[in-house]
Amino acid sequence: MTRCLRFLVFVSLFCGWRVALASVYVSGQVTDQSGGQFVADAVLALYPMSGATPVAATKSLRNGSFVLTAPLPGRYRLTVGGPGINPHEEPLEVPRDGLASIKITVEALPVIHVRVLSSDGEPLHPGGAKMYVFVVVASEHHSGANATFNTHETAANLAPNASGELIIDAPTGCSLSDMTSLTISVRDKLLGCGLDHAARWPKQPLTIRLQPGAVVVGTVNDANQKGVAGAVVVATAPQLIGRSADRTSAQNPARYMGTAVAITDAAGHFRIPSLLPGSTIVLRTKIPGLGWRSRSLNLAKGDNSTTIGPEDNAGSLLNLD
Repeated sequence: MTRCLRFLVFVSLFCGWRVALASVYVSGQVTDQSGGQFVADAVLALYPMSGATPVAATKSLRNGSFVLTAPLPGRYRLTVGGPGINPHEEPLEVPRDGLASIKITVEALPVIHVRVLSSDGEPLHPGGAKMYVFVVVASEHHSGANATFNTHETAANLAPNASGELIIDAPTGCSLSDMTSLTISVRDKLLGCGLDHAARWPKQPLTIRLQPGAVVVGTVNDANQKGVAGAVVVATAPQLIGRSADRTSAQNPARYMGTAVAITDAAGHFRIPSLLPGSTIVLRTKIPGLGWRSRSLNLAKGDNSTTIGPEDNAGSLLNLD
């Protein structure tokens, strides 16, 4: 009898221990506050109240639903973000019964869906290598007889999602109601570059086909004409300097190249691929011990060779330090 009682106590304690260690679940749905639409691909993460490392993370499905697995009951912080979502955070209590259900309403931000094709017209593979994306929104605001022209820019390194698209957030501070043009350039070191314009914010995905780009190959020399290692070379379209805006700038592809950076090797050599042929760029180079030097370069298809040294214009034309 005593042995039987001990066994039952052991089984009870063991089962209780297993229950205490069992995972608990947080389920819910993410919707848009403006129209109640389901929000797919929202990134949700569960954090301890005072911790910086998430204990669980997932993405919402097409119907906005999600399930997170937490290690134990208790209080957590739930964060929601992702492309086109204003970051959101709220406290969450996971009860002892191990089941918590929550409805989350987020503010949807304007995004651009871009379908990128290779030079052969093939879609890019989902989850592939990240590409450099540069977006410019030009706007014109009227107040009485006066008109103000502005541009807002954003740059990011993005990888194609499960649909093979890039999802790009709108530049911070831009007014879509005043927008006069949108320009997107995409660069991939191996696949090339592409560019597209739109007169209005696109409701459908844009398609950009990558083409082989111009390549800048060169050497950075010191005063003795010896190659300098570790020099920083920044390629930028000259129209970006000063952030000036005008009605015709939206038609100039050179403006929308963004920036590309290279660092010279031990022999002073550098290579910057996938630039837009036919454009004019400024190469700003920081030479150790000499400071910034600048020169402009007209890009042709294929390789464009140049040598940079102390004889080039002093100054970076922009404060890059």
